[in-house]
Amino acid sequence: GTDFVHTLLTKLGLELSHDVRGPAKDGGVSWPEAFNEALCNHPHWNWKSKVGGGSNKGKFVTFKHVFHLVRHPLKQILSRANNGEWVTSENRRVTACNTVSDEGLNQTETKLNRAIMLTMRHWVLYNSFIEEYAEWRFRLEQLNEERDYIIEQIFTRADWETPHTNTTENAKVSTHKNGGHTKKPKGLALTWDMLFKLDPKYTELCQAMALKYGYEMDEEEILPNVRQTCPDGSVLTSGVDCWFRKKDGKWECMLSKPLCEP
Repeated sequence: GTDFVHTLLTKLGLELSHDVRGPAKDGGVSWPEAFNEALCNHPHWNWKSKVGGGSNKGKFVTFKHVFHLVRHPLKQILSRANNGEWVTSENRRVTACNTVSDEGLNQTETKLNRAIMLTMRHWVLYNSFIEEYAEWRFRLEQLNEERDYIIEQIFTRADWETPHTNTTENAKVSTHKNGGHTKKPKGLALTWDMLFKLDPKYTELCQAMALKYGYEMDEEEILPNVRQTCPDGSVLTSGVDCWFRKKDGKWECMLSKPLCEP
């Protein structure tokens, strides 16, 4: 998703970085920028300014605006798992440094299943953290359905001059575009049931967040701890509470299940 959005906005005249290439004049489209990677001793992802001069050059970057880009979890998890390669990737190490993503992982599962569990945890923990600080959120899928509107919102909210380019022309940039750095197992379509069998806790968290972000799912797919019907007929959906853990500063989350009125 970030590669596609980066390409699209670059075609509209912005100077943006993508992932590990460092910040550019107009900002960046990147998930590693969510946390300060300097704290994890990952110099490859220490975000220092490469623009401007004088006292600003080389200083750590802060952001004037933060927009939260999300993608449907069933799509992103399978893509991020990268056919199992996430297990040995630097992405996993960075996520584990900042969050509790590695804790309690079933090491007896196949490499692909471990990658799926880890990338689901990554989806939950990184999105929940970004959500705390972002001023606005949009779904990647909206760039298929209402591209001109989303682009207008991005430019308006970022205080950029709205591009004169006809954004319909930029619809030629497919949302299937990626950098070629992820692979999916042929014939595998991820389901909520598959995720729940692998990792019930994080599947519940993932579902609750996906519903909050506006993703739809069949009623029979929704887990009992995520949505419940009360005796009075009201329907309650669980929330997600997150915090930095005191003992080591890692980000963690738990399901917040509402109670029916007596």
